[in-house]
Amino acid sequence: MTRQRLSPAPDGYQVILHPSPDRHRRAGTDHRTLGVALRTVLDRFAHGTAAAATVVDPRAPHGVPGPRVLLARTGARTILVTGHRPLAATVARALTAGEQPTWRPHAAPAATTPLDTMALSTRAANLLNSVGIGTVEELAAVPGRILVHIDFLGPTILAQIRRKLDHRPRPDQAISERAG
Repeated sequence: MTRQRLSPAPDGYQVILHPSPDRHRRAGTDHRTLGVALRTVLDRFAHGTAAAATVVDPRAPHGVPGPRVLLARTGARTILVTGHRPLAATVARALTAGEQPTWRPHAAPAATTPLDTMALSTRAANLLNSVGIGTVEELAAVPGRILVHIDFLGPTILAQIRRKLDHRPRPDQAISERAG
């Protein structure tokens, strides 16, 4: 799978599509506003040409990666939004405010356990952060069928992620262990 970068407008939102494996690259559009970037992503979701997308906010100091969120289609017209909290909240508000009719956000995880607590390899943690997954809860919320579409998350890293997620303590386990 090759990463599809849609050409951003100068200082515009960058959209990185994580395509379905049977789809081909399409031409990019202008992303001067978050609304335009969202419409592009939602159009790709509606037509089945992308399983997920990363939206990168251009407002960051030169040379510093901008805040990013991962949008993952989790069901019929439902999108999981993870990543940079302020940007994720703005995207979720845009979805619920009717700016993008017929789409709704999937309930985002509330807890914020940093990915480094999972002891993932540096490569795995960097790849996840680069697409907008920054916490253990966000990673656990992204369906496996979406993770396989994210560029450079090969079988070795996916297996490592699955192992770590399967062996992490669940919140209900931690509570019962403290109570006992």
